[in-house]
Amino acid sequence: MRKKARISKFSNQMGDFLILVVNSLRAGQTFLQGCQVAVSESDNPIAAEFKQVIKEVNLGLPEAESMENMLTRVPSEDLKIVVSAYIIQRKVGGNLAEILETTAATVRERIKIHGMIDTLTTQGKLSGGLVASMPFFIALAVSVINPRYIEPLISTIPGYFLIGIAITMQLTGAFIIFRIVDIEV
Repeated sequence: MRKKARISKFSNQMGDFLILVVNSLRAGQTFLQGCQVAVSESDNPIAAEFKQVIKEVNLGLPEAESMENMLTRVPSEDLKIVVSAYIIQRKVGGNLAEILETTAATVRERIKIHGMIDTLTTQGKLSGGLVASMPFFIALAVSVINPRYIEPLISTIPGYFLIGIAITMQLTGAFIIFRIVDIEV
């Protein structure tokens, strides 16, 4: 969970970080100088990862390879887009500032859409949890109101068999609901 939270925080910082790099590139600095400026203005985890990139490049590793190393450390789809755009630009050429600006806009849109999807699917997840827990609450209420109704279910072999089937079906239904509302961006 901590790894997922760190990657999410990294991705949320990516758009602003790229804009800082773009502004530095337009001011006439190199990509690494722009990254250095953006690192000084940003918080962790993105600042720590790009510091590592700068350190690796200063030790002689090619920029593209250092960026790919960062992608290995932080397996983010947004970072994958940025690294791919950077590597393609280095091979083909073009205006890096424009490419990174477009990439920043793409990353921001992805984050916005991901937030909207999370908001919309929360209702489905809540419904799945509620549907899965409902039979247990009903069984508890029936056992409090009239324990003789529930007694054959919890004291006989066929009752145990029916409870097992019911739990299996409930868990299967909850799993299916959670799979339906788990949408990848």
